[in-house]
Amino acid sequence: MGYSESEFYRVLNRALLEFCEGYRHGELLVYKKSVDSGRELQEN
Repeated sequence: MGYSESEFYRVLNRALLEFCEGYRHGELLVYKKSVDSGRELQEN
C-alpha cells in the first residue's frame, strides 16, 4: 500500500469510525449520493 505504520492505523481508524456512523440503534443506515453534500443518510 505504501503507507507508514502510523498512517496505516490512522486510515484504519477513520474507516472504522465511518463504518460505525452507518449504524443507528443497531440498524444499518444506507449512504446515498447527494448532489449537494456528496452523501446523505437514508434509513433502511
